[in-house]
Amino acid sequence: MSIVCVLILWEIFGRFNEDISLLTKAIRNGDGKALFARFVRPRHPPGHRGSRPRFARTRLRPPAPDLPHAPLPQPYAADED
Repeated sequence: MSIVCVLILWEIFGRFNEDISLLTKAIRNGDGKALFARFVRPRHPPGHRGSRPRFARTRLRPPAPDLPHAPLPQPYAADED
């Protein structure tokens, strides 16, 4: 791994650590406005490819025709006999 990759990863982890720290402080202080702004406001500027919600870019596919339409068994669910 080159030194450039290490430096890029260092920067990414540093930003992640800052974000987690800010979220932790907002939760501890009950700062709903900061949490609302963090999760509602897009991270990228308007017009940027990443500014739209992720679900807006996904395409829904129909289910595979060979799958059964019955619920899947739940081996750890409580038996209702």
